[in-house]
Amino acid sequence: MSPLQKSVFLIAVMALIWGAGLPVSKLGVQALGAWPFRLACAFISVLFLYAVFWKPVNALSTTLDAMLYLKLFIIAIPNVFLVPVLNNIALEHLSISDSTSLIYTMPCFTSFFAMILNRKLDGFSIASLTFCSIGIWLIIGKLEFSSSHLIILSSALSWSIGSLIAQRLKTDIDFRVKVFWQVTFGCFCTFLVSPLFLDWPTEIMAFPGSLSLSAAAAILFMGIVGGAIVFYIWFYLIKLQSAEYASYATLFSPVISVVLAMTYFGEKPPASTIIGFALILASALIVNIVRPAWVSRKSPETA
Repeated sequence: MSPLQKSVFLIAVMALIWGAGLPVSKLGVQALGAWPFRLACAFISVLFLYAVFWKPVNALSTTLDAMLYLKLFIIAIPNVFLVPVLNNIALEHLSISDSTSLIYTMPCFTSFFAMILNRKLDGFSIASLTFCSIGIWLIIGKLEFSSSHLIILSSALSWSIGSLIAQRLKTDIDFRVKVFWQVTFGCFCTFLVSPLFLDWPTEIMAFPGSLSLSAAAAILFMGIVGGAIVFYIWFYLIKLQSAEYASYATLFSPVISVVLAMTYFGEKPPASTIIGFALILASALIVNIVRPAWVSRKSPETA
């Protein structure tokens, strides 16, 4: 399988996982609360990755220097810690449709930051950012903006910054070990700050009593599939292609999320949300499809 074929396959898998991720998280958050649900998912992710990759993890971890651990910690903060936590908090008060539309502004932010870092004005990125900004405005509205909207936008911003950091911070070690430690550091940060938002140990001890079958299934899905596996694919795509490519690989996910929200949660997004969602999706398509097609067409002409 060529690198391009592998990338396309991984994009399809990642899109399906992330498309189901927000609706499944909504179930878990509704049943358990944002922090207990996130803590459980983070713990399951670490256990799963260690069970799968324990040999390379044990073999290499003792030989890694402090600077490398610091780099992995820095990468983990936005991607593995902030994004899932902010998503879960926002889902307590925000619909899946709004959450989905706003979290997938991430590719637009990534293109914008990449344009700044490369110090090169790109008309396609500017057009994409314009469409994205209008879409955000339509979704949140002037009078309906809430802290939950700000939280989910902060998650998208963290995601885009994290993807660029992951690409630029070079960590030349076994990829499996790299993903394990990033997820482990993300879990550590979640546990570290959770006492600020939870009544330890009262709420933690009450956790088993509130664990229904659907909540347990949501934890397992988001811990293993939507946590460990999808992060492995995400970081691998960044390594295989680029941060911008990986970020736009999420294009198909919001469609799946919105369909599930309408089907299983009975959500009926207003016209402004649908139009805003379409503009955000169009902004992503501009950079992911239109720009590459334009560049490939111009390249033979300049050759």
